[in-house]
Amino acid sequence: MKTLGDVLALLSALAFAFPAGYANRCGRLLAKMNLGNLHLGEPEFQEEHAALSTELTELRDGWKPWKGWCFWIGTVTGVVALMLVLVAGFSEPAAVGGAHT
Repeated sequence: MKTLGDVLALLSALAFAFPAGYANRCGRLLAKMNLGNLHLGEPEFQEEHAALSTELTELRDGWKPWKGWCFWIGTVTGVVALMLVLVAGFSEPAAVGGAHT
């Protein structure tokens, strides 16, 4: 049962990897929106802001339902994996005569 829990935990991590990578890309672009010492109205600001806005719009439009399902699948498999590992841990017989006998 522990092995099944470990496999489900791995599947959970893999399922979360897709939306997490997507969120990381969005966060990186949003962080770049703070353009330092440039002031609104300067040409450099306008160009950079327009490019970042375009890229964020493309990312927004690139979100597909399967990425949302990855959140659900990752959450459910992670919870099931946790329950399996906990049940397996509680059902194991206690070791008689521990290491400090």
